[in-house]
Amino acid sequence: MNTTVDFNAIIERIDILIEQENHAKNVTSIDELRSRYATREELLLLQCRLINKNDSIAERLNRLPRLAALRHVEWATAVLNMPNVAFVVIDTTGIADDADIIRVLIADSKGATLFDRIVSPQRQINQPNTRYTGITQAELASAPTLADVWGDLQRVLTGKFVLAYNLDFVNEHLRENAKHYQLAPILFIGEDLQRKAGEYYRSSYTLKLSDACHRIGHTMPQLATATDRADGQLILLRAMSCGITSTKPQIDDPILGEIDEHPF
Repeated sequence: MNTTVDFNAIIERIDILIEQENHAKNVTSIDELRSRYATREELLLLQCRLINKNDSIAERLNRLPRLAALRHVEWATAVLNMPNVAFVVIDTTGIADDADIIRVLIADSKGATLFDRIVSPQRQINQPNTRYTGITQAELASAPTLADVWGDLQRVLTGKFVLAYNLDFVNEHLRENAKHYQLAPILFIGEDLQRKAGEYYRSSYTLKLSDACHRIGHTMPQLATATDRADGQLILLRAMSCGITSTKPQIDDPILGEIDEHPF
């Protein structure tokens, strides 16, 4: 039968025994010595009961799902409220430094498309990455060049606060393509949403957009197009602004579950 332990009574008993020992006279007989040892043993037993309870509480606290840091939630809220935020997604012919840009998509914080252009790669060494991007050969064959749409792209990005998942990738390919095709560089300020998501989830590894979205209950297609990735970034940012870290009380995903116990 379970009985409720009165820890206030234990603490009160400890206080009484310690005070009793503090004011006890010097030992004058073996019986007094045995009595004093019995008191000290009782104190140790009472202390162990408190320590065991404290350890149990600490373990239970440690197993609680972590909460999102307020500073990250406030950052996401502030960005969503910015009138000039722009999600920028690019598709390229590959991940090499000299890969050609074949699509640029820009959306605002409401999900509205501000710019979406498919462009034809001009370097012969770059073959269209149709499988990953979902862009067909026919679309590329009839698409304008990057130089043709560069002016419109500059105008759309002027004055915008750019948010991109792996901003370095976006920035580097815009810079390299502009240099190769002798176009005016596009300069902007912004933040890397991938880095912010990593901080939000306190992740020790680079968090893929699909994994971050999976944690908040949004499943991206296996071959996500630029539109899918822009939508995923907006959904992720909205979740961050609400402090949402998981749609489940405990991670049971066979992949994510192996990485960390909590949704972080």
